Amino acid sequence: MILDISLGLESERSTALPFVWLAIVFLLALPQTVSLKELTLYRLAHYEALGSLYGSPTTLIDMELATVNSTTNLARKCLIAPLEILGINLFTELVERNIGAMVVMIPDELSKLGIHARDRWLELETQLLTPDVPIPVYFAPSEQHQWRQVYEGVKANELIHASPFSFGYLRFVSTQYNHALRTVSTQGVQSPALLKNVTLLNLQGSLGGENKNPTITLSANIDTFCSSPLQCYGYRACGGVASLLAIASLFSRLYADEQSRPDYNILFLLTLGGGSNLNFISLKKAIESPEKLKTSYLHVHSKFSISLDDLGGERLYAHFVKTPNEGTFGASFVNRLEANMKIGVVSEDREVSVVTRKVNKLSFDNQAWPHEQFYLSRVVGTTLSSNSEADSPLSHSVLDREGGYSEDYLYENTQAIAETLAQIIFNSKQDNITYLKGTHSIDRSYLKAIHKFIYKYPRPIQALGSHNVLIKTLKDWLSAASTEFDFAKIEINTREDGSYEFYDELQLITEVSKVKPPIFDLMLFLVVLLYLGVIGGCMYWVREWVNKRKRKEKYN
Repeated sequence: MILDISLGLESERSTALPFVWLAIVFLLALPQTVSLKELTLYRLAHYEALGSLYGSPTTLIDMELATVNSTTNLARKCLIAPLEILGINLFTELVERNIGAMVVMIPDELSKLGIHARDRWLELETQLLTPDVPIPVYFAPSEQHQWRQVYEGVKANELIHASPFSFGYLRFVSTQYNHALRTVSTQGVQSPALLKNVTLLNLQGSLGGENKNPTITLSANIDTFCSSPLQCYGYRACGGVASLLAIASLFSRLYADEQSRPDYNILFLLTLGGGSNLNFISLKKAIESPEKLKTSYLHVHSKFSISLDDLGGERLYAHFVKTPNEGTFGASFVNRLEANMKIGVVSEDREVSVVTRKVNKLSFDNQAWPHEQFYLSRVVGTTLSSNSEADSPLSHSVLDREGGYSEDYLYENTQAIAETLAQIIFNSKQDNITYLKGTHSIDRSYLKAIHKFIYKYPRPIQALGSHNVLIKTLKDWLSAASTEFDFAKIEINTREDGSYEFYDELQLITEVSKVKPPIFDLMLFLVVLLYLGVIGGCMYWVREWVNKRKRKEKYN
């Protein structure tokens, strides 16, 4: 009797054992997340202008990563791709495949990007800066090399997935993990918030300061604009600001001697929020409402304005609203500038081309060049630029990085502009006299140092303010070169103004993790289930056979 009970218990344990192993295998088959790392992502530009929404409003995502080589369904997946392979046709195709988001990897050395890859990206970037981008777009900074490792890992996984019947595939799914991405708000919010107030700045310094004397205004814009605001270093855009400060430093020495001081005032104006994407709103405020500044009286006597744009090209274009008539200040300035470009002030025989664009004073359309904003306030002026057309795609691109042009051209163009200005304000009657020589010329090393310093900082309007390190340094440099200096803060209430509205969350913390796929574990689960079924069936058959023999022996 005791033997029968023990045999029964052993039989119960033998029967339950396969189901215990079945439960253990099932638990092992559940997906697992390992190797969590935090990286940085930058959002696509997000703002509203004149009633249109630009950029992608969606911020936080939680998706599996994929590449353009993926053969699986891309719906609700976040595509990660190097900038050099992207173009508008590929982007359109990926959107049609219902991708959930896209991460653009910016390469380390953008200056070495091939011309075809550059043109493809510039076309796509222009499209990304139009209203109603259908998916969230993010940018992976080039300085974080972990993004390249993530990309290579995702691509390697997909390559093995492409051969599902190979032994490598079985080994892969048993040991490897899929990559997933989850963005986390730095401020604990689910979507970007509208900035209630945006601060614009105007830095103004002057030389001369005599009420009765006419004023020449030199202006340049500090901030930059592109598809990824915190990646907008604007190498070309730095040229105008650096040239203005170098000219201010030189002329401050020329104006130091009261005996030789010319009968002209010079007003130097650096604007923050004066770009074409904002219709030069900061410059407009400086021209129309200068009463709060000590240098406001100089605007009244402004005779001519010179706006400095990208000056690093081989050729210079003088942009006007209309062709200056002979005998006017504008015509004299252009003629002398072109002469200085040919007589040895610069190393090559180069030309200055006059480009005109009409402005409708009754129109509320965006202006293309800063001198047009002066023109609307009845101040004649020109914009000097290496670009023949406004809004060159490269000037509003993440591709505008170091190595885009020769620093020699920047120096030579700045020297030619300074020489032309000196000839005019010192009332030179001869075109072949060079005033600026030796120590009384543009300091090449100073110009280069300014340019390099400004280039270190991305300069979106949302991230700059009066307490920013760059702005403080620019204030110190301009004030040191001026007899009078002042700056004005311009607070724009976005809800009241309504013309331009900006959003925060330009930078996000991203959690990149590896999620173990359940495919192999499920296959293993089925194999073990079949194995346990066979074992259980054999045990049941053996037990029945033993019981049958026992019963037969009992009756015999």
